[in-house]
Formats: sequence, C-alpha cells, structure tokens
Amino acid sequence: MLALFVSLSAAGGSKLGLCCEECTAAQYAPFAKSAKWVYRYSLFVDDTSTAAWLSSNNVEFVPHLAHKLVPLSNSSAHSACTFNADDAKKYLPLCTDTMLDSALTTKTNQRLSMRYMMGWNEAYDDSGSKKEKKYIAPADAATYWRTFVQGLALRHNLTLVSPTTGVTKGKLEWMGDMLKACWKDRSRGCDVETIQAFSVHDYKCSETYWSENYGRNGTFQTNLKAYLGGADKDWKAYVDARPIWVTETNCNGDYGFPPTQSVSRSEQCMRITGQRADQDCGLYGKCGVGSIAWMETSPTIGRVSWWNTHQQNKKNATKTFDAMLVGTTGELFPAGKALANGLITMDCS
Repeated sequence: MLALFVSLSAAGGSKLGLCCEECTAAQYAPFAKSAKWVYRYSLFVDDTSTAAWLSSNNVEFVPHLAHKLVPLSNSSAHSACTFNADDAKKYLPLCTDTMLDSALTTKTNQRLSMRYMMGWNEAYDDSGSKKEKKYIAPADAATYWRTFVQGLALRHNLTLVSPTTGVTKGKLEWMGDMLKACWKDRSRGCDVETIQAFSVHDYKCSETYWSENYGRNGTFQTNLKAYLGGADKDWKAYVDARPIWVTETNCNGDYGFPPTQSVSRSEQCMRITGQRADQDCGLYGKCGVGSIAWMETSPTIGRVSWWNTHQQNKKNATKTFDAMLVGTTGELFPAGKALANGLITMDCS
C-alpha cells in the first residue's frame, strides 16, 4: 500500500482541489504543495490576501455560478443579482452581462489563473428550506445556460463544467432533463457541447463504490446514457467524452443518507490513506486504497475536491466537523494531514 501513496505524493496531487466559501490564505497554506485549484462558490475571490496567496502559489481559481442568486463584488451597485425573473420583481435586479462580467473581472481576480467555470451547485435540491436557494427547474436551467452562462464563458475564454449531478436518484435525472431541454432549444442557441465535464457530488470513501459507479462503464455513465436515449443525438458518445469532476466528496455518506452513523475525523483519514483496505467502508464495499487515491489514478476522473476545507460551522453540524481539513489558523485535522501529504500520512490522530 505504501508504495502507491508515495507515487501519488510524487505526482503532486495533480487532480486535487479545495472547496471553501470563506478560506483565508492561512487555511489554504498547508496545501501549497498538494492543491492545484480552488473554488469558493462564487465568481470571484473576495479577499485580497487570499487572492495574492493563490497567485503566488500558482493555484488556479475556478469561478462558480453556485446558485440562481449570484453574489456581486463590492464595487457593484448591488450585492447580488438573480437569474429568476420572478425574484427580480420582488427584491433583486435581474442579472445582466455587465454585472456578471464585472464580477469575473473584479480586482482580486485579475492576477489569478482561471480556465474553467462551474455551473450551479445542487440545483436538483428541492428539499425543504434548501429549495428557495438551490432548486432550478431543468428547463429553466437550460434557458439560463443559453441566455447567460454560455456568453459569459465565451467572453472570458472559460471552459464550462456542468451543474452538479451524480449517480444518486434525482441528481442524474435532473442533469438528463437539463441536457434534453437544452438540446430541444438548440435552434435558439442552447449548446449542450459547451458542457465539457460533469460535476459530481458523492460522499463515499470506498474504492469499490467509486470504481463501480464512476469507472469506465460506471453506473453513472451507463444510467445517464440510458436516460438520455439516442434517437436524435449520439448521447453515448457525448457522455463517454466527458471527464468527471468530483467537486464535493468525503466519507460522510458511508452509512447512507441520512447516515445511520457518523464517520469520525480520524476514521475518514484512515479510510483515504489505505489503512482500512480490507475492511468495509460502511455500506458500500471495501475501502481498498480509498476514494481519493482511486480518483487520482482513474482516467474517468478529471479533478477532485474534498468538502470541506474550513467553515465557521456556526450550527455545530457533525458532518461539517467530521470532514473539516483545517482549523481557524490552518492547523491540520486528520483528513487534512492526509491530503496535504499526498495520502502518505499514517498518523490519523
């Protein structure tokens, strides 16, 4: 096992990113040698010192249209705009190209490397209190993609990554419905080909789970192709041509959703460093080398980002606590040790 992790460390964590809405330079600092990219659920980096750290350490920033409510920079006349015309009538301005362009070119972004832009965060989520913030009907998402997102990416020479999807029921169907709606609207300019990668959220640490669901001919790809059909477009070739970005993952879902038990900080570290290789990762098969190591070597995975790097965790949520990589001043927690050191960490205390 150790030889594998040494080789991953030598590769420099070529796919590893960090997702964090509010991280400071101090909280990013332990990952200077391992992280290649970050995203912050926003189109821009909101802190000058953090932007300077990303620039000086050659860490790429990926802008993100996280929700239908889009935060704007402090220099804007408004704090946010919305893609939803009904919301705009109530309390927010409707987004314009000028607003979105301004957010992407804010001063803190100007020194950053930016090559990609990601679509909406969990737009399939219509559960309870999250619906107002997150949910976008697939047909509306296709319209927003055509009228706002494609042009924004083109003007700034950015490659587009899909809104969140995944193998789980509901996530996959939402993505399929958006693609079908966009394809149906192709005469008006909606272009499914602008989506160059699929963004996935899935919270398991089992090598078996990932290889079966997201490997070559994985359940995700197979089911998405079946859902899309093939009478009017070669969706099989379309799906097979696109890498998967795992933009949120950890071990919190190893015991189902909602989970029947939690996975402690130290246990999450043990599972991703191969120290539970012959044991079950909860409900989803053997841990093997662990999820992150498998992703690093899998040809189907383009990038991976652990959730979460750091949060204030004001609600004292157990899953947030269990998965957090660093503390307020950048002190490493167990999974953070593993990811900062190329998965060779054997000390998961």
